[in-house]
Amino acid sequence: FEEANQVAAKTKKKFAVFTSISPRAVGGKWVYHWKGSEGDEKSDFTVVDFKDDDNLSPEEIVILRKLPGGEEKYQEIKSMQAGGSTKLRESYAEVRTAIDALNRGQENIVLEKEIFNSKNQLIGSLDVFNDNEMIEVKSGDYSDKSISKLSGRDFTQFSRNIGFFKGTMKFFDSKGNRILPPKKIIYQFRSKNVSVNLVNWLKSKGVTEVKTGKN
Repeated sequence: FEEANQVAAKTKKKFAVFTSISPRAVGGKWVYHWKGSEGDEKSDFTVVDFKDDDNLSPEEIVILRKLPGGEEKYQEIKSMQAGGSTKLRESYAEVRTAIDALNRGQENIVLEKEIFNSKNQLIGSLDVFNDNEMIEVKSGDYSDKSISKLSGRDFTQFSRNIGFFKGTMKFFDSKGNRILPPKKIIYQFRSKNVSVNLVNWLKSKGVTEVKTGKN
């Protein structure tokens, strides 16, 4: 509880819009209730706990395997573990982001939702997708203040995602049905330390929310 209070205090100090923030435990994680400068109470401001890349717990595995795309993700993780992959943290982060969305009450959550163009060619996948949100999960180090925008593969991926979100690019499922963009596009960083310049750039380009990890 003391650690959760420290997170709340630091967040309140960093963002002047919050007049108060108080934590409570819900489903094994901390949920933060806050009041803004206008006095309206909000709820479910969360900080995702990625658990320092610990292996998935039995409870997390049960939830994962029930999600659309979850069984495939679980088998992929098992193969990565057997092969000593160095990219497990990315997969764990995606899974925990999906579970966080579930805990926040989101519905029809899909892991790595495949997207196709009008010619039924696979273009890629969306990390976490649900009725209201599309979430891109980033596990790299984006803390350097000199990082003012995404670049390389990250930028290509961003251009695709933001185009889909704004409706300038159309994507379909494997059966040719158009996938409609959700209400929000969210960038979820695994680390809590993310360049402010990068955050501002993402928001200036139309990203609805930028979230960070607990550690």
